[in-house]
Amino acid sequence: MHFTCNYLPLSAKQMTNDIYPIILFSSKLMCTQQERGSLMQVKIEVSPEHTPPRAVIYTDRITPEIQRALDILQAKDTPVLAERDGRTFLLAEQEVYMIRVVGGETKLYTKKEEFRTRKRLYEVLDQLGSGFMQISKSCAVNFSYIQSVEAGFGGSLLLKMRNGLSDYVSRKYLSDLKNYLGL
Repeated sequence: MHFTCNYLPLSAKQMTNDIYPIILFSSKLMCTQQERGSLMQVKIEVSPEHTPPRAVIYTDRITPEIQRALDILQAKDTPVLAERDGRTFLLAEQEVYMIRVVGGETKLYTKKEEFRTRKRLYEVLDQLGSGFMQISKSCAVNFSYIQSVEAGFGGSLLLKMRNGLSDYVSRKYLSDLKNYLGL
């Protein structure tokens, strides 16, 4: 799936009569997909009275684009505690390529190393955020590090990662992956 986004500012007004300026932006964000386009109105208000920040999306249905926006807004970006060689490490989302459950242990794979965590697969996924998708009962991948997707036996897909690891997508998760990839 390929997106082209153009940011078109329509107006900007800055009020300076207060110590904290209020900036109002009204803009249009045009995202076009290969065969269809969608137009989204975006309004951002910056003010000290808007604490904590919040986002409201008005839509008639949840599209893949809306879901991605939600995923980005809800990202947790909390590092995971992992162990290797008797030492404990903090691994950030961008360091983890793949998560697997092997022999009852949850393992995290980075570019060159393998770590172990005491958390279950679903707990690690909740902690790391929206960049990951579960592809089988025992495996999840970071979409940023997928090198290729190949057709496997019986209509399945084989995901190959940039660190050399690979795994098959089970039938249960195949439709979610195809939707995410725009296939």
